[in-house]
Amino acid sequence: MPEETFNSFMIDELAEMTNGRYKLTKLVALRLRDINAGAPLLVEKGEDESLMACVCREIREGKISLELPEFEAMEAPEVEMDIFSSAIDETAGF
Repeated sequence: MPEETFNSFMIDELAEMTNGRYKLTKLVALRLRDINAGAPLLVEKGEDESLMACVCREIREGKISLELPEFEAMEAPEVEMDIFSSAIDETAGF
């Protein structure tokens, strides 16, 4: 299989499959690191195919995905306004 060229359509398709370009970039980087550390490919590598193309095929075929933890928004602590108004009064010279 000849190596695929990376065009904007392919990147957009993979980004949509992974819920965004950030997750796509993170997934590709993590997967390439794992492969370079000895993890097996989940697709058959063609003779002239790069590891990047193999990882993209793994994503397209649904063999790998990235789940990032959901973060809850933190609530700001309640602060009495007197603290702020006295600090403003002191710096403003009132």
